[in-house]
Amino acid sequence: MFTPTKSNTRMSFVKNTSTKSPAGLSITTGFTSPKKANATFSDTPMNVLHHIDIVQRHHDETVDKLQEYKMDVIRLRNEIEFMQATLNNGGEEIERALTPFIEALIKEQTMAIDSQKEENLMLQSQISEIKKETSQLQMLILQANKKVANLEEEVGDYTGANKDTK
Repeated sequence: MFTPTKSNTRMSFVKNTSTKSPAGLSITTGFTSPKKANATFSDTPMNVLHHIDIVQRHHDETVDKLQEYKMDVIRLRNEIEFMQATLNNGGEEIERALTPFIEALIKEQTMAIDSQKEENLMLQSQISEIKKETSQLQMLILQANKKVANLEEEVGDYTGANKDTK
């Protein structure tokens, strides 16, 4: 794109020449030269130098922006590495801080489980002992009931005879 530097510089737009392909697509063959489009430019070297200067400034700006972009990329990569290192160190620090606490809890829990197992075994043996005693007491009660029934039969006859006499 040419930018006029003087108000008396006249520029015409260049007409695009194109043809249609057999498939109906537009094919661009290029631009016509400025002379063919009747464009007149100042023939002074100053105008060309000015355009070269503009292109050079755009190029320099682009190079500067590219360098800034590359520096931003490096800075962001460094930040990401720093964040990852911080996370890793934080995780390791948390692990170091919590490991003794967790081990103490596990030890305490294991001791409580072992204590509960011992208590359960003791209670289970007491329950078995009570069941045996209950069974023995039931057998003694049955035997006592039989003796009472036998005695009531013997005494019942005796008391029944005495009732008649009264």
